[in-house]
Amino acid sequence: MEFLKDGLPEFEFEFKRPAETEDWLVCLKQKVGFDEKAIDIFVGEGMQIVLAGSFDKKSLELLEKRKKEKIKERQKYDNRDKTEDVVRVRAKAKRKE
Repeated sequence: MEFLKDGLPEFEFEFKRPAETEDWLVCLKQKVGFDEKAIDIFVGEGMQIVLAGSFDKKSLELLEKRKKEKIKERQKYDNRDKTEDVVRVRAKAKRKE
């Protein structure tokens, strides 16, 4: 399936902002298919929130604060004591006869 390695298309779009709109989401609808055609025997649909934002200054400040907190949380996780011994095992299910 070479087409999966081709990269994703990029495009720009514009839309009119309804009055009094403060927050927004960009969502992506996903459908299972092949060659841009649905697979009849396997119906699958989903939605992914790709981007979120706000036009409100207070909301943007809160978002930036949360981003900084998440970075600190991640750094704390990355800097944890890595001297712990980790033992990985593979379990095999026993078949009942």
